[in-house]
Amino acid sequence: MPSNRMTHPGPRAGKWNKARIADALRSRLAKAMGMNFKAIETSDQPLACAMRSHFGSHDEALRIVGVDPATVRKQLSWDKPRIVAAIRDRLASGLGVNLAAIAHSDIKLSGAIRRYFGSHDDALRAAGINPGPVRQRPVPLDRAAVIAALHDRRDKGLALNFKSVEQSSRALASAIKHHFKSHDRALIAAGIDPAGARKQFPWDRARVIACLRDRAASGAGLHSYAIQMSDNALAGAIQRHFASHADALLAAGIDPAKVRRRTPWDKAKVIAALRDRQEKGLGLNVHAVSSDQPLVGGIQRHFGSHAAALRAAGIDPELVRQTRRPWQREEILAVLRRLAPNGIVPWPLVKSGGASLDRAARRVFGSLPAAMRAAGLEYARPPGRADIGHWTEELVLKSLEQMYQDGHDLRYRHMKEHSQPLFFAAKQFFGSYVNAVKRAGIDYWEMSQAQLAKQRAAAAGQNAPEQAHGKE
Repeated sequence: MPSNRMTHPGPRAGKWNKARIADALRSRLAKAMGMNFKAIETSDQPLACAMRSHFGSHDEALRIVGVDPATVRKQLSWDKPRIVAAIRDRLASGLGVNLAAIAHSDIKLSGAIRRYFGSHDDALRAAGINPGPVRQRPVPLDRAAVIAALHDRRDKGLALNFKSVEQSSRALASAIKHHFKSHDRALIAAGIDPAGARKQFPWDRARVIACLRDRAASGAGLHSYAIQMSDNALAGAIQRHFASHADALLAAGIDPAKVRRRTPWDKAKVIAALRDRQEKGLGLNVHAVSSDQPLVGGIQRHFGSHAAALRAAGIDPELVRQTRRPWQREEILAVLRRLAPNGIVPWPLVKSGGASLDRAARRVFGSLPAAMRAAGLEYARPPGRADIGHWTEELVLKSLEQMYQDGHDLRYRHMKEHSQPLFFAAKQFFGSYVNAVKRAGIDYWEMSQAQLAKQRAAAAGQNAPEQAHGKE
């Protein structure tokens, strides 16, 4: 006789820990499943939450299993084989493959289908799917069919919470509402515990305390900002069930003073931070220091101005503002190595060294990756960074000079709208488009005023015949 006892539907029973998370990630690798954060969160939200809770970030969890986060985040270009594979993957996962379902849940795939196939039906045929049944209106499900569909999802290990069911099959979600009035009643009728099917269990004080202790045991950040960034549900529960973040930490037996992200800024700490940047070869002008917002706030509160803080640290503001001497080869390599104690230089750290470091690396070594290789480092290329194609610094400058001589409008907005390849290549090589114009020996202000005067003259010339006609 079958048991009436309700069972948890998911295949991931038990408490998460680092070893179990690593096993789940290796399993996804073996199955060639997506490893970026969005892919994991969409297909396995409990795993995504556990990664944030136990490792503090998605990237740290990936590194544990030997996956380079930069390669996971890299945006691969679409082509017909990749589109076909994505459609087949949706079908195998139980997700809808009709036009509305793909447009609703994966706008990038929907756009790629339009670009490469022209029509949704042609893409389905390329994937070996008959478009006719996909377009047909499904036969309304009765109560027995709803229960059977829920059992089928449970047997396949698919998520059974309402949002997941609705995303993968709107027909099933509508039938659940029609026949059972609520998702929980449908699950109970199918012998499935609704509490076990929910991805997010109800929060109470005990669960908040348990989660905080779990984060403490795993070494994850416990300060307010870290929890807000990695686990928004826990942050909201702390606000609802405790008077303050510190009260929640105390209830979990954690000293709030030991988990603060930053000790309060004072003059001594600001001075020490500025001297530390100087020793590391990082920029000390206002623009370079703006990458460290807490330090900027400390400077404003305790010194009133950037120059006053520099003087207090024994640094001449005029020397900081002056154009520095050209970077030397060994100096570039030394700074890059200081920025990468683990042998990998991510793009944000290079930018924190100032645009001059970036330009110097390109000038001396030809490219930033070449400078990394010369320093014996690995370069974590920024995700989604546009390819500059055939452009070089010299070609950008020559193009701007020639366009200026020919009388073209080189103002920012005009170039961004009408000469995008040159515009973005200039930004990439020189830090900003205006910097590129100045490096080309063009006074940006005078050029802008000349173009504005030309526009006004042209407008006056067009209005003159109209005024003369009115006088006649």
